Amino acid sequence: MDQFNLTIFRQNRVILIVFLIPVFIITAFLFASVIKTTFLKILLPLIFLSLIGFSLLYYAVGYLTIIAKDRKLEFHWQRKIIFNYRIIDPANLDQIKTLVIDQDRIIRKIIMNDREIILGNGNLLRKDASRFIDYLLKETQSKKIDSWDVWKERGWLIIAYRVNTIILVLSIVILTIYAFVKGFNYRLFMFIPLMITQLLLYQGQMRRKLKN
Repeated sequence: MDQFNLTIFRQNRVILIVFLIPVFIITAFLFASVIKTTFLKILLPLIFLSLIGFSLLYYAVGYLTIIAKDRKLEFHWQRKIIFNYRIIDPANLDQIKTLVIDQDRIIRKIIMNDREIILGNGNLLRKDASRFIDYLLKETQSKKIDSWDVWKERGWLIIAYRVNTIILVLSIVILTIYAFVKGFNYRLFMFIPLMITQLLLYQGQMRRKLKN
């Protein structure tokens, strides 16, 4: 029997959080703008953002124990008060046909003959993720692909590449025009470059995958 402990950051929950964070930050700035006392103007938004940050982290993270025994995998979630992940039925190792693994260290999916098991351990708090991936590659005859390969097989990658290109170009143009007309705004320039950097990273990854 082998046991693996994973910290799960499910991709759909992380994406939702990425969209929500700017909303809560803007809300905190607006909240601070109506407070007159300087001390409370700093303290209350910090408390608000801390509570939101803790809630979002609690929502995103799941702790999963996987037990491998008799050619089967059993999945046991650590229960939370709320925001629990859906129960995963046991899986037969011999029915696994494809492993979706990103960067050789993030296991996104286990694709079987009749279903998909969605995981997503992330880069933080990796625990036994590498050992679990090595175990699956050793014990199964499955094909190894990454998330971009999945998109490519389904015909989504070229669409995503074009959409990402449009968003990237528009972001740079709008940022340049805004800076030229309105001048430098440190609040805006704190977040936009991070977004553009991520878009450029995706652009390079998708271009390389399309050329293969």
